[in-house]
Amino acid sequence: MAAKIPVPVAVYIAGPIGFTVIESVAQASDFLFNHWPGNDSLAWTDAMKCCAGDAAAEDAIVISHRA
Repeated sequence: MAAKIPVPVAVYIAGPIGFTVIESVAQASDFLFNHWPGNDSLAWTDAMKCCAGDAAAEDAIVISHRA
């Protein structure tokens, strides 16, 4: 069973994808990897590394960006 994130996260990607709900570390990792092109940044890479860790759900942090 995949590690669960304490609270599901809704992520919006402009275009045909729209909103995605992420409920597990595996889903977060897949989302980050699938949307990496065009989003290559230190924060994106750090998030991917966090998902790859053994205790990723416990170590995860939420970063909020406001326009």
